[in-house]
Amino acid sequence: MNSITGTTRLTALLGSPVSHSISPLMHNEAFRILGLDYVYLCFDVNEDRLDAAIDGLKQCGIRGFNLTMPCKNRMVQLADRLSPAAGLIGAVNTVVVEDGIMTGYNTDGVGFMRAVRETGFSCSGASIVILGAGGAASAIAVQAALDGAARIRVTTTTETTTDSGTQRDSYVYRIGAFAAADKVYVQVDDSDAVYLTDTSNVAYLENATPGYLVDQFSNLVNIQRVDHIDVVMGDETWTMDIEHIQNEGETRATEYFTYNGTAVTDDKLFRKLYQELIGLTYSKLNDDYDYQAEPYMTVTYQLNCEPGELVIEYMEYDDDYLAVRRDDLTLFLIKREKIDALAEALRAFDEGTYVAKT
Repeated sequence: MNSITGTTRLTALLGSPVSHSISPLMHNEAFRILGLDYVYLCFDVNEDRLDAAIDGLKQCGIRGFNLTMPCKNRMVQLADRLSPAAGLIGAVNTVVVEDGIMTGYNTDGVGFMRAVRETGFSCSGASIVILGAGGAASAIAVQAALDGAARIRVTTTTETTTDSGTQRDSYVYRIGAFAAADKVYVQVDDSDAVYLTDTSNVAYLENATPGYLVDQFSNLVNIQRVDHIDVVMGDETWTMDIEHIQNEGETRATEYFTYNGTAVTDDKLFRKLYQELIGLTYSKLNDDYDYQAEPYMTVTYQLNCEPGELVIEYMEYDDDYLAVRRDDLTLFLIKREKIDALAEALRAFDEGTYVAKT
């Protein structure tokens, strides 16, 4: 990171939670390489506080900022101007501030289409198939239309209810491997599978980096979606149980916590520990997605939503770093000292001596 001076300009990420984000790592390194006198920080801001936060940041002369969940849709109403894509999508993830005027953009589709062009493929006049129908898919579909795609097909989850229960016919997350010469195998939530047949006229990218792994993590491990956590490090195990009770007249369930089999009496302190667990920030990107080694620590989340279970392995890498593996991919490296500090926090909570980070 560049040295902070009296002229350093502020940029930021707004959303909640954001402690897990690798955006500061990427942006500050880019600023350093380009010789720009900027700094990039994360601010944990929910939708209710977004208006006030933006007012304050504008008064402080912020140059621009990114938005993540749950603030993207609200920003559409707050921006002074919108790019064509942001207006069509109804979500803003990037804001540029010029002379106090906030212009909102949605860069998901632009970034994806740039990656497509760099492979030598043009969407203009092409038939496009998009696997998935979430926020990123919406952005890509809009940008593909703006770039002149002739036809756009979007897959989505369809459910049919029968006497035997509800069946999902299609629930696509990412492209897997080839199953046969005339078929593309699509892995579905690590369990089911569908096949795309007659693919001779379909253009797609092979070996795409699944960026959803990063983006979806904060949503999946929101405390409202987690029922149980196992943390294993060597011969030590820590367990956390979260019971969700919907009381009459309340719009949101109340959480009750158990740690290593004992009811938690200080909910606020437990939530601090939980944030420390899910807020581990990665140190740098890893080039070898297939890297595997002996686990140093394994964290398993049992969820009350899809995909049901989430396993994160912190594997041996070198003296200073551990490799982070999830969904059969190793995308990041993390400082070993961060995992050691987490283990100390888990032990301290068990002993009643835990002090939350400030």
